[in-house]
Amino acid sequence: MFETWFRLLLRAFWLFSILTLLVGCTPSPQTVWKFKAEAPIYGAPAICGNKLVVGSSDHYLYALDVKTGDLSWKVDLGDRILMTPHIEGNSIYVGAASGYFYSLNGDNGKIQWRFKSDQILEFDVCADATGLYFGSYNGNFYKLDRTGRLLWSYQTGLHVTSSCVFYKDLVLTSSWDTNFYGFRRDTGEAAWKVSTGLINYSGPVLHNDSVFYATHEDLYHLNAENGEILYRKKTGYVQHLLIHEGFLYGNEAGLTKRTLEGSLVKTMNLKSWPEFRIALINNVIVTADTLKTLYGISTNLEILWKFKAKSQFWTPGVFHDGIYYIANPDSYVYALRLPN
Repeated sequence: MFETWFRLLLRAFWLFSILTLLVGCTPSPQTVWKFKAEAPIYGAPAICGNKLVVGSSDHYLYALDVKTGDLSWKVDLGDRILMTPHIEGNSIYVGAASGYFYSLNGDNGKIQWRFKSDQILEFDVCADATGLYFGSYNGNFYKLDRTGRLLWSYQTGLHVTSSCVFYKDLVLTSSWDTNFYGFRRDTGEAAWKVSTGLINYSGPVLHNDSVFYATHEDLYHLNAENGEILYRKKTGYVQHLLIHEGFLYGNEAGLTKRTLEGSLVKTMNLKSWPEFRIALINNVIVTADTLKTLYGISTNLEILWKFKAKSQFWTPGVFHDGIYYIANPDSYVYALRLPN
């Protein structure tokens, strides 16, 4: 009788232990499919109809079926593709490390035109009704029309590798020449520029009439219309920012949450990877660390899920029809179903 009760208690103990471990485990996304390129992938994918388009260091731009990951087509663009493709209808716009900027047909990958900028094209395009805007390692910030004709360019002092945003009649970006810029969209004239004394990699984040930048050591809050510095605050090492529901998030010392006035609200300690541009999916912040892990984090800075690959994630992915598509320098593109 004693042995029977002992066995029952022992089984109950082990069951309790297993359930405790399961409850305490951080959920992981489910891999729906994955596709392997022939070299590391540093740029983010984009959706073009029923295709996922992504570039690789193997020089190929790939179009994959979003449901299965099967290859629809691929085209050799002659050099590493580091830029995230920009999609408009059936047209794909993307740059390569050769300096060429391409327009391709989304159905078959056929090149429609190309524009030469001489040096590496790395970061995202921004676009309005009048043209396509992007920067180059040659220091120029360009505006092209959709036939590939140059409308204007502005020569900064060094590489332009950040993203850009629009504010009224301006397009805002930054350069390694230590300046933030506000360019007039119609002429390319610099309406304002602000020097920080440090190389600027980070793209601008817009909120109403304000724009925020990070310069590794400082957080800048500027008037978006004229570049007036509203405040400058010392921070830990931070490169990318995100604004959501009136708070400012940065990949500083892991992940930080600040008020828009710059006051620290909370810090989550991670071995954060500053190159990764934090992003938002359905009220969940996505970031990455130096240990090859991708995280989904609540706006209160609690880990909701994590996913590990074979290399550090460099760029966020794209969320489409309930699936998160993200690429990694391990050469894989992953289609992930995220935990609820």
